[in-house]
Amino acid sequence: MVAGMGLAYGLSKLPWFQERPLGCILLGSATTLVGLISAKCMSPIEASYEKDGKLVRNTKNKPLRLALYTLGSLGLGITVVPLVHELNLASPEVIPSAMAVTGALMGGASLVAYSLPKHKMFAYRHTLQSALLGLLGLELAGIIVGLIWGNTSFVRALNTTDNFLGIAVFIGYMMYDTHAAIQNYEQGYADHLGMSI
Repeated sequence: MVAGMGLAYGLSKLPWFQERPLGCILLGSATTLVGLISAKCMSPIEASYEKDGKLVRNTKNKPLRLALYTLGSLGLGITVVPLVHELNLASPEVIPSAMAVTGALMGGASLVAYSLPKHKMFAYRHTLQSALLGLLGLELAGIIVGLIWGNTSFVRALNTTDNFLGIAVFIGYMMYDTHAAIQNYEQGYADHLGMSI
């Protein structure tokens, strides 16, 4: 993802990409879908071995799978080139600040998930799914109310609430996914690349 954001930052400086925001979005979306879906469809090579009398589960990825995953990540970067360009025009500090805050939130969520008892987050699966549907409903309500009443303080409150609740829900999903990855590894499915897609 860092490579994708680096690519987005570099491409946002080039006039060709600045003049074609829709082209960036379409090209990036297609590249992302082809790369990540193709990488997900491929299976890793099982490479388990014994160490100190214990079976260590591991997988190795074919170079083509790694290349497709990289292509998907770079496609995400191409998709956000117009946004990065506009944010850099507004304030050059926005992107580094956002990356630092995102890294801190996601890193913190992973650390908390590692420190929780195994499989504790699985109890919150339905709660997280309901919260995600609630966020979609809240966003839809904000759009509909905004179209009817205009840009009122109520509409702005809906949109602000949606942003902060979204951060909380996706931190919960990050913790859930960390526990799912640990469980998959313990059950013999050590495909770390597949889990990240």
